[in-house]
Amino acid sequence: MQEVSKQQFYEAISDFEWIPFTQNDAYCRSQVPADSLRYYLDNSDLPRIGCVGFHRRHLGLKLLRVVGECKKNRVLPKELVSEFYEQITHTDYSIIQLNLDTPYSPENEIAMRLAGYLRPIGLYSTTLSKIILTDPEKHHFNKHWRNNLNKSQRNNLLLRVIDRPQENDIRDFADKYAEMLDRKHFSDSLSYDQLSILMCDEHYKMLVVETETGERIAGRIMYIHGQTAYGMYSYTNLKGRDLSASYFLYEQQCKYLYDNGIEQFDVGRISPGQSAKNGIFHFKDGVSGEYVKYLGEWEFVRNRCLSLLLYIVKVLKNKQLRV
Repeated sequence: MQEVSKQQFYEAISDFEWIPFTQNDAYCRSQVPADSLRYYLDNSDLPRIGCVGFHRRHLGLKLLRVVGECKKNRVLPKELVSEFYEQITHTDYSIIQLNLDTPYSPENEIAMRLAGYLRPIGLYSTTLSKIILTDPEKHHFNKHWRNNLNKSQRNNLLLRVIDRPQENDIRDFADKYAEMLDRKHFSDSLSYDQLSILMCDEHYKMLVVETETGERIAGRIMYIHGQTAYGMYSYTNLKGRDLSASYFLYEQQCKYLYDNGIEQFDVGRISPGQSAKNGIFHFKDGVSGEYVKYLGEWEFVRNRCLSLLLYIVKVLKNKQLRV
């Protein structure tokens, strides 16, 4: 394992098959200051796996947080994966936290355990998602979805794909997204500055739903890599809810992706249950697709007591909720 510069890292992974949005340069820079980013490759000459980590100090200790990983091929030998993550434990970090959106497999779990990682005390992010094929011929909707799609079509809505959003586009999206979070009492966030960074990268697209008069009532930011698009941020305002704009957005975005050679859409992590976000699950459950499970959260600590301390901080200080 080698720590490399940002330029070396992104040149090395330019032809990788698996690069989730959490490892994209724009996304990483939108989350933390640039000097907090660390770049790792298994081998800078013939790389097969790598990751970007967020460096910070927590509780007086050095902590590395890794969200996602990059792979030359989607499936790699477990020995290679295990060796890479084990070598990261040989750095001077007291705590290493991983949250991987790589598809789950027993081999991947074995690799993490052989590298010395364990599940943390308490899980705070779901491992579930859903993959929807963009081919319109392969779409199937439940009755609730069909009724709302028919309703949206009667309202003469229009989908606009904004490849290069201007300042007013970005500010409008950020404001409407914040309004929706406040209305639904969700704890997520997306600032104007963060969205501006994303929109300078060609991998991100802004989609908005407009009425006949040009009023924007729903929108989505998606990330596209290879044959997959990933849902990231979405909003629907009150008028959009009345006009079933979110259903229209899903259907039309899949047509756009299909027409541009993108085969599948990852809806993003979902949390079925009895929480406030269960409505999001029921919405996404109404369209056909394959449910998938991510590898999820893992943790390496040099002292077992640190695991308990991190758990207490998550619950009492950060007020994170189990999923």
